[in-house]
Amino acid sequence: MKLINRNNSNGELTLLQCIGVFFLVAGCAVLATLLFKQADDNASTFAAMGFLSIMLSIVFIFPNTLTGGKNDTTSTMRIAVFMVVGVFVFLCVKSFWKLTSLKDFALNGTWGVIIAAAFGGKAIQSLGENNVFSKPSSSTPPPIPGPKSGPPVVSSTMGPPPLQSPKSPPTTPTPPPIGNSG
Repeated sequence: MKLINRNNSNGELTLLQCIGVFFLVAGCAVLATLLFKQADDNASTFAAMGFLSIMLSIVFIFPNTLTGGKNDTTSTMRIAVFMVVGVFVFLCVKSFWKLTSLKDFALNGTWGVIIAAAFGGKAIQSLGENNVFSKPSSSTPPPIPGPKSGPPVVSSTMGPPPLQSPKSPPTTPTPPPIGNSG
């Protein structure tokens, strides 16, 4: 059993994936026991820990969720976004576990700013890594896919395609008239 195996195509579990399965089972067990238990003061804390355990299990079972980029390395920005979302989920579950109606559901407006900043930072980082706004390095435009046969495709301008001369319809020979020849 290996600790980490990024190219796990044969279906064997790594040690970290086994730890993730443990977190998943533990989190589900905590939530299942809380559903059948009378709510007390510590129930919201245990529910939040159950959700956090399930979120951590996803990272351990599927380690590629935090990797990205050209070299398939662990992304710091993905970890930061995951942490912000984890804290948000933890605090929401802890705060709202005992609510009996949606009327009581109220969330401070600063959380929207925090979540938007985390996701906005991830979007800006992704655009920066992919060089979306930079020009391509080669001076020749990329080839445009077109038909395999026929006239060449002109790709040096951005205007409409050049006009082609209209083709005359095919002519069919007319047969001689039948009957009167004279």
